[in-house]
Amino acid sequence: MPFKNLQNIFKKSNRTVAILHLVNLVINVLTLLGFIVLAYGIQSGFYQNSNFSHADITQVKSLLHSVTPDIQFNHGINIIFNIAIMSLAFRNQAHFQQKKKLSELPYLLGYSLFFINIFADLMSVGLTLNMLMQLFYLPFYINSRNSGRLLNALN
Repeated sequence: MPFKNLQNIFKKSNRTVAILHLVNLVINVLTLLGFIVLAYGIQSGFYQNSNFSHADITQVKSLLHSVTPDIQFNHGINIIFNIAIMSLAFRNQAHFQQKKKLSELPYLLGYSLFFINIFADLMSVGLTLNMLMQLFYLPFYINSRNSGRLLNALN
């Protein structure tokens, strides 16, 4: 495989990893903020004092009740891993441009997050959209790690 093709594969797959985890981080943070707002609305009595119907308040309470401590813990782990993977992938992009040694850590963390999410989904609800998204990420981790490893060997 020509060196230029290897560089393009790394650049594109690494950038994709970084951007996907940035998007995932934003979604996770917005979801967390949404649950905080819902919980605050129930605790403060905002929904009861507003024009919300009893059925709407019951739906909000049901939604909040469905978010178990396991889900909250997994959500926190996802936020931490997304920050780490995203920042390390962006750092690898900078190292690539400066022709420095590339790290495998973001992709190893990606593999770890993949297995954590698959295990958590199987334990809680079975096949989910999150599981399919994790399968979508896997080829980018593999391409970035393998091409980065080869580029390190060639530099």
